[in-house]
Amino acid sequence: YDYEDLIFNVVRLLENDQTIRTTYRRRFEHLFVDEYQDLNHGQYRIIRALMPSDDGRQNLCAIGDPDQSIYGFRGSDVRYFTRFVDDYPNTAVIELTRNYRSTETILDASYQIIQDHRLYCGDARTYSMIDGAKTINILELASGKAEARAIAGTISQLVGGSGFHSVDTGQVPDANLASARSYADFAVLVRTHHQLDIIAEVLSQEGVPFQIASRKNGLDRWGLAELISLLRLIEGYSSDPDLNNSLSLYAIGLNKKATYQFKSWSYT
Repeated sequence: YDYEDLIFNVVRLLENDQTIRTTYRRRFEHLFVDEYQDLNHGQYRIIRALMPSDDGRQNLCAIGDPDQSIYGFRGSDVRYFTRFVDDYPNTAVIELTRNYRSTETILDASYQIIQDHRLYCGDARTYSMIDGAKTINILELASGKAEARAIAGTISQLVGGSGFHSVDTGQVPDANLASARSYADFAVLVRTHHQLDIIAEVLSQEGVPFQIASRKNGLDRWGLAELISLLRLIEGYSSDPDLNNSLSLYAIGLNKKATYQFKSWSYT
């Protein structure tokens, strides 16, 4: 089964088997659903099976934002969010309108973009009361590489140059005397991880230090785990997996017979 098969078969079980449906309704007396605007039809039917409208308990809490519905290509339908109150007439609606991260300028600009395309007709607007620059700059470039170079150039200018001759060659207007900035004052936000590869390449070429925020474990990079295994071998705290891992570091390795003989010798 893949993920979609699992959803399909759960729907079939809950809708066609009264015993199973009753069992899970009793087991899950409270349902909490995050990102409700991204439900697909199968997920919607699972929720309806576990918490129908005629259920006297209706201990159901859903949270989401219809203006952030972006997974239609995966089968989600924001209309399940907008019809929630119709599905559950006793719903108490709590609108979360406070933003704790963005300036009012960003929120005003965002609202101008989405206000004519909103499916949810509520009057509530997001606000933050955080003051900031009153302008937003939009830079249109020909390619991803050009975009990366513009980013690197902007950072270099604002820190006073990334090289010894940045001021002499006219790459920056001054030596950053007006306001002191460091590389830690900048963050580059991207939509897809693929963009990071191009930006990282250009930042490296321009001598701009950076860190990439990622869910990947640094030890997953090839060579690091193998090196740690080798150090364990040297210090005498290793195991069979450590031996196998460390062998991959060498162009000339041990064959299976030699490896087996070495392990047998180690055990004796």
